[in-house]
Amino acid sequence: MQRYTVPLLLAALFSPSISIADPVAVTSNPNGCVVLLHGLAGSHWNWLGMSALLQRNGYHVLAANYPSRAQTIEQSAQVIVSALTACQQQHAAPVHLVGHSLGGLLIRQYLQQYGDAGIGRVVMLGTPNHGTELSDQVSAPWPHERAIASWLGPAVAQLNTRPDGFIAQLAEPSVPTGIIAGYLTPTPWLNRRFNTANDGLVAVYSTRLTRMQDFILLPLVHANLPFNVDAQRQTVWFLKTGQFYRGAVSQ
Repeated sequence: MQRYTVPLLLAALFSPSISIADPVAVTSNPNGCVVLLHGLAGSHWNWLGMSALLQRNGYHVLAANYPSRAQTIEQSAQVIVSALTACQQQHAAPVHLVGHSLGGLLIRQYLQQYGDAGIGRVVMLGTPNHGTELSDQVSAPWPHERAIASWLGPAVAQLNTRPDGFIAQLAEPSVPTGIIAGYLTPTPWLNRRFNTANDGLVAVYSTRLTRMQDFILLPLVHANLPFNVDAQRQTVWFLKTGQFYRGAVSQ
């Protein structure tokens, strides 16, 4: 049995799911292509601000939409295949991948399964690269948490922190990867669940990867990472330069 908490549902409510598997294109004068991947129970609408900023910086943008609550991580990662085909049809190269939360794990699954041909850089925002304590097994889960877990679907069961779990078997990205993590906890009692710095759903330590090229912390809760202007600007900066900006970012 798994134990899941109310914050998982609250985060989902910030970004209601729309079950459309095909990428939603946002056209631009291409300077390479950026594929945006939302998190669990999210949708392509989460990326409106990010898409606009990327377009202003000369990128062709594809905000991929997939039914995250109905599929495993392996199944959802197939949306990247469709998105890459759409980028190729626009003759937009290289292709960069940006994922919020679960979206970052889709990127890792894709790279492990298909390799990194044609992929430029990767940015992950709040991705639980070592799982989240909120998904770990306990002996007596509360009924309401079982209901939330059921509503969130099969992928949430793959987010545990066990050394033999799904995430632990994923290879780290083989392309330059920048990681953005939030460190604001929405409620104090969550600190007792994590016992370490966290954004309300993912511990800061869990976002890190050994082979990451750069890492930056922002004063944000998990659900706000794709919407925050500073996170958006830092994403664009990394895609352009391979590192985050250390100071005030202006566009």
